[in-house]
Amino acid sequence: MNSPSSFLYHPNWCGGSYELAIETGTRDDASFEAFLQAVWGAAGVQGCYGRKDLEPEEQVSVPCTAASLAEFHALRGRVRLPGGIEVVCHVMAVRSQEWGGESDWLDFGIPMGALEATGLVSCGRDSYVSSPVLNAWFGEIGTRAFAKTPFRLGLIGFETSGCTDFAELGGRVPETSAIAYLMPGDGGLGYHPVSVHG
Repeated sequence: MNSPSSFLYHPNWCGGSYELAIETGTRDDASFEAFLQAVWGAAGVQGCYGRKDLEPEEQVSVPCTAASLAEFHALRGRVRLPGGIEVVCHVMAVRSQEWGGESDWLDFGIPMGALEATGLVSCGRDSYVSSPVLNAWFGEIGTRAFAKTPFRLGLIGFETSGCTDFAELGGRVPETSAIAYLMPGDGGLGYHPVSVHG
């Protein structure tokens, strides 16, 4: 089935990901699992699976836990985008013990192959980093997740994970940027949209 919601249609998983990358500010498994579950719930993901070589209907779901993520390296499901189109999605982790950082990163993303099949984005790097609809949608997911489990920083766009961090930013969003930010402040979590387009 050549649908953006099909696990078995290989092109859906290709081309990198449009994502919400969250710097958690923590390093322990229990806290990381709380972030994982908060994001999964905030996005309204259907199911939680370890394999992409079987459709969800053909495999047993796995717990949405840090242990499952460590075992399968990514957890997968389906989610509805703005407009109601259902697509595949995944979450991955960059744990601090693997790279020596001060906190973990959780990356919730939609593969570009699936997004291109929906027509919300088109081929070309510029479109990957400047979709106001997707940025706002990811911003809403991050805001809902933050209400349950506050995090240090959120980055939204094409392959944003690791492009900067809270310490490097010093708590301030750049005046011009091709990605969107979720930055905690005195008034709560602020959403800062893309301020320059390619």
